[in-house]
Amino acid sequence: MAKSERGTGRKSDERDGSTTTPPQQAPAARKSRGRVFHAAAMYGLSLGSDGRSWAVSLVREGVCLYKSFSFSIYGGEKEALLRAQAWRDEMVREHPPVSRQSLAEKVRRNNKSGIPGVSCMRDAQGEPTGWIAQTHLGTGNHVSKYFGVARFGPVEAKLLAIAERQKQLQQMTGLRRIHPGEPLVRAAPPLPPETLPQAVARGATLLSTNTSGLAGVALLTDKKGRARRWIATTRVGDKQMSSGFSVMVHGYEQAKALAIEARNRQLQTRAESHAGKTAAAPGGRPRLARGRHAST
Repeated sequence: MAKSERGTGRKSDERDGSTTTPPQQAPAARKSRGRVFHAAAMYGLSLGSDGRSWAVSLVREGVCLYKSFSFSIYGGEKEALLRAQAWRDEMVREHPPVSRQSLAEKVRRNNKSGIPGVSCMRDAQGEPTGWIAQTHLGTGNHVSKYFGVARFGPVEAKLLAIAERQKQLQQMTGLRRIHPGEPLVRAAPPLPPETLPQAVARGATLLSTNTSGLAGVALLTDKKGRARRWIATTRVGDKQMSSGFSVMVHGYEQAKALAIEARNRQLQTRAESHAGKTAAAPGGRPRLARGRHAST
């Protein structure tokens, strides 16, 4: 009868990604295998390289899901964070981690038998003495079973070990735990869209170089800093619309008011142009901007 071993201490050639701390007990930040895990609320989030946006970055089976959320577009840092978290939650629900069983069926680089979880035992002379099937089912639960060549023969021992490995995998359940907070994020109900901060309309966002306080409206000055002209600029498609009003001719306040009126007319023209293109385009649901360089 084959020798059965449990908790033998033999090292398996596969890792199934299980963790020793249940996600609901994960602290605000914990360290595992040299990595620092932050709280579930900040899972997959980081401050953008420009310091003025939140970036979401998730990796699923080698595919990167990335999107950035600008502070200026959503009205502030907290508002952008809420939108980033909502998008992160959506991606986590749509792209769950691989199952632990599927992960355990992958052949590792240090595997010499070509069969995950199945190893050939050899004596000092390198001759096969038996085949062993072993699986790490979870914390403190490692199962293994040995089939000796002397009893079953080299071919039968290997086949029995392979069959045993499949039986062991049937006991493995759940998904790979890539972050202590990931299951919490995936299980949380989605926030109603109406409760999330809305993006500022295109063209209404102030650039960091804007000094007038009005998007698309700027004051031009001479070398001595004296006001010369108020201008309104708007991009419509591949063209730039621009109107200027002299402070000397209209006065400071009147020139500014005229520039604001011109800006509103330009925005109206752009809206009409966009509506015309949308109506002429073939029907269908707009494609969600998603990928390495998608940004909002």
